[in-house]
Amino acid sequence: MSPKKDPLKNKDASRAREYVFRLLKSRMRTEHEICQRLKKKNFSDNVIRQVIVYFKKLRFIDDKEFAGLWLSSRLKKPLGFRRLRFELKRKGLKNDLIEKSVNKLKKDYDETTIVRQLAIQRLKKLRDLEPITIKRRLFSYLAGRGFSLDVIIEVLRSIKQDDKIEVL
Repeated sequence: MSPKKDPLKNKDASRAREYVFRLLKSRMRTEHEICQRLKKKNFSDNVIRQVIVYFKKLRFIDDKEFAGLWLSSRLKKPLGFRRLRFELKRKGLKNDLIEKSVNKLKKDYDETTIVRQLAIQRLKKLRDLEPITIKRRLFSYLAGRGFSLDVIIEVLRSIKQDDKIEVL
């Protein structure tokens, strides 16, 4: 009987591991992102599985931690939770993990205040336009940032447009 070879000692696994180290050097990534990148490099499913297990043991791949860090950094932009959910979904995270992570941060995030502040800032740039155009552009801008449609509508209704920009 021949001794079992360490799967990470073979040449493909070693190359894959080095590649993943380079990927993780720039930023944390999800398991899905790593798998996709390794597939693009034509690594076998077996090698990909082995490398994922290796990096999970080292705790270099942790989707739960990734979600928390991603949300924290993106809320500083500021962005809405609708957009953040979409971004995390594109990163390959599961819906239940996304919802848990979002709900954890949602308590301390006053979306209405953030939307109001962004709307006021944006109004200063749009003040020379017709009121209907201003509201349409504000709505598009805020919706594109992923804020709740209910909150956007509430804030836009509270904004009074005249010579001076006032918020009721």
